[in-house]
Amino acid sequence: MPKKIKINDIKDGMILAHPILNHFDQILLSGGAIMTEESKKVLKTWNINNIDILTDDETEVSELSDEVINIAKVKLAKRMMWQPRVRIEENLLNAAIQRLGHEIVK
Repeated sequence: MPKKIKINDIKDGMILAHPILNHFDQILLSGGAIMTEESKKVLKTWNINNIDILTDDETEVSELSDEVINIAKVKLAKRMMWQPRVRIEENLLNAAIQRLGHEIVK
């Protein structure tokens, strides 16, 4: 079961249990995102105070091979009509690559 924590208690490497939406219903961070200091800044910017993270028994993060990452990049490139221009867009693209990579492995 996910555990609710305060934003200030986020540690690098924690895994977000559910997507975080802003008040326009846009996804700020996708479920399964690996939390970083940059993630924390995004949440603070949008005045989000608590998040749900996966507990140790729920996490099954594994390293993806370069081959799987490349396959995910190619698949996403076919569906996307834009290139990231700023860091947050790069972070979103990398999260999508990781998520698709894990789906490919399953």
